[in-house]
Amino acid sequence: MCGQPCPFTETTRKVYHMGKSATSTDLAVPVSSSLDHASLNELATTMRSNERVEIVDDPEQISREIFEQILGSKSDAELNQMGQATGWRELEGVQVKLGADFRWRPSSYKEGAPVFLVVPAEKIGPEGELTPIVLTTGSRNVIAQLMNLAGRGTYQGRIVSLERAEKASSRGFYPLWLKVHNPTELNAAGDLSQ
Repeated sequence: MCGQPCPFTETTRKVYHMGKSATSTDLAVPVSSSLDHASLNELATTMRSNERVEIVDDPEQISREIFEQILGSKSDAELNQMGQATGWRELEGVQVKLGADFRWRPSSYKEGAPVFLVVPAEKIGPEGELTPIVLTTGSRNVIAQLMNLAGRGTYQGRIVSLERAEKASSRGFYPLWLKVHNPTELNAAGDLSQ
């Protein structure tokens, strides 16, 4: 299902440091990307256990990451997007092109996933223009789908849109799903062929 080596095996890590990860008895292990297999395994363990996670932020690491993001900006629009995030629910049905990776943060909600994802992407406009955007989601289905794409090595650059189920769950929620589009479904203007 996942390719070799397969991500999403059980791990025991519960304490996450921004840029590092360790249990209370292990030394910190650097995590270079949310799309590496070790990070995906840790995220899968957290999602399976549904335990709230403790994330210890290292201000110096966060500062370095922000600095590198600013230096890596490719446009004024990307610079203007720094520090801004949009709940993915606000863009239901809108096509986005996924960026290089995603990060996760602890959720403050009592119900639902123990984490939410921060997903850098580009919103595809009506004329095919790409606008940098940072999306957030705590939907278990969407998190699992993004993890699956990452585990199969097909995450970066994929075009997806958020869809809401027509029928509510037994708890009254409308489940969210990603529709993963094949690039050949896009016409010259960036619109999806129907």
